[in-house]
Amino acid sequence: MEGFDATLARIDSLCKRSNLDYIVIGGVAVMYYESARQTTDIDLSVDTEIGEFNKVVNIFTSNGFRAVKENPLVFFERYFVLPLIDDVNGIKVDVAAGVGGFEKLSISRGKRVTFGNAEFNIATPEDMLIFKLFAARERDIADVKYLIRRFRKQLSIPYLKSTAKKFQELERGDILENLNRFLGE
Repeated sequence: MEGFDATLARIDSLCKRSNLDYIVIGGVAVMYYESARQTTDIDLSVDTEIGEFNKVVNIFTSNGFRAVKENPLVFFERYFVLPLIDDVNGIKVDVAAGVGGFEKLSISRGKRVTFGNAEFNIATPEDMLIFKLFAARERDIADVKYLIRRFRKQLSIPYLKSTAKKFQELERGDILENLNRFLGE
């Protein structure tokens, strides 16, 4: 967590000052949930609207985070991710635009935690599972299996299944199928 603490604390302070709701997702969130997992970046989802992407870009790039892409607003509008570098310690930060129903719900359900020397908002285990099932890379599937093993007795299965089912409308029926498969293992 060396260096991550300072970046997480700066992100939290910046988002509070800017009235920008957010949650930390990705590897840092999985690490918080007691995994031996390592990560090289910080991933977060921010509550924003499509017409306000320039506000998010300005909040970060005016406060010590350097855009990785030459035209960050165009990239953010196209891919819904704003890749940044923390100018203080060089840590990569990926800011995802939380514009959809699931993202906004997961941000509102986020919880406040202390990890290392930083205090910040983090996704719940259930929402982390959905984010990871959506990404579905090999590392994400390993995280899904870990989170299910770790939180099996505490997970809200009805919430998970109803949330995963909504992704069928986006032609991502694999999310519910994989959730059911991993819960059955």
